[in-house]
Amino acid sequence: AVAETARQHYGTEVPRTKGDPLIVLIHGTDSAPWQWIVARSYLRDSKFTHVFAVAYESQNRVDDSFQSVWEQVVEQLHDETDVVFIGHSQGGLIARMVYERARSEFAAIKFKVFVLHAPQHGTEAAGMWNGLLTSLGMRTRVKPSMKDMETNSDFVDRYRDMCAQSTELDPNV
Repeated sequence: AVAETARQHYGTEVPRTKGDPLIVLIHGTDSAPWQWIVARSYLRDSKFTHVFAVAYESQNRVDDSFQSVWEQVVEQLHDETDVVFIGHSQGGLIARMVYERARSEFAAIKFKVFVLHAPQHGTEAAGMWNGLLTSLGMRTRVKPSMKDMETNSDFVDRYRDMCAQSTELDPNV
């Protein structure tokens, strides 16, 4: 039943309704595009037919994941006028990074971004988890993405700087 639901709501493409925005869904750490099955179904039932869920290896460094997502997004931007990025957790960080780059490189397209539960200032939980694994002698299991999301990591500092560069309030974030 789950596989059939996935095929119905995720694996098959629905004809696009003219004028729909492209909705790009970006999953979080230790997840995959299937995370969005219910959201994608809901969006389609709400008449948003142009929905794309990206796939990336969420355990890699966040910058590497961003690059993978960026390459997939750029392939989808042909003939688009409106694009909405929705990201969850680590995907929220990546969604904001993609949004910032897209709006500077594709001025003719209107972009919006929504982030859900994104550790935009890092998270102490990542540091605690990494510390626990290290203390148990499992340092090799510490994920590069979790190192990036530690409070005050180099990545978090660069991310905050990127967000702060916009001096005006951005209503699309």
